[in-house]
Amino acid sequence: MKKHPLWKDHEEQNNAIGQNHPGVFAASMLALTILIGGLLAGCAMLSSNYRRSLDVSRQFEDGEIVPGYDYYVSGPASKPLAIVAIRQDYRLESEHWRGIDLDSASLKALVKRISHVLNAEYKADQMIPNGARIVDADGTMVGMWYSVYDYSQVTFLDDKVIYISVALARMPPEVRIPLD
Repeated sequence: MKKHPLWKDHEEQNNAIGQNHPGVFAASMLALTILIGGLLAGCAMLSSNYRRSLDVSRQFEDGEIVPGYDYYVSGPASKPLAIVAIRQDYRLESEHWRGIDLDSASLKALVKRISHVLNAEYKADQMIPNGARIVDADGTMVGMWYSVYDYSQVTFLDDKVIYISVALARMPPEVRIPLD
């Protein structure tokens, strides 16, 4: 069977490309390495402003209102996802968080609603403490975080202005939820 004249040109182009496979492979691997590196760096940035703290977990769980801090909550009122306390000399600018006035009893009730995750295999005392200090680039504590979920991204917009992204309902790696 005789090949069409254009098909011959096409085969020559494929051969030329075939000779360049090592370069294409190297470029693909470089792009993949850069992509994975960027993803890992992005994940690391999410937790770079947090220092996990059992003391902060206990403060929230015991309903301890820390003087000099304003409290904010993220998520629906019926099932909040996270609560943060930000130093009063800082300002939280984020559409994902709303300020709340709390006393000790209402903080305990809020923590109880945040801490309950349907079907999760709980740690001791039916709680999954995920308290953390929120720190700036110098390591100075500017706030506190409490949630059973992973940390949200913190961005410092200005010297004393903080943006915290929406609290995500994503479980920390050590928590398993049964699939049955």
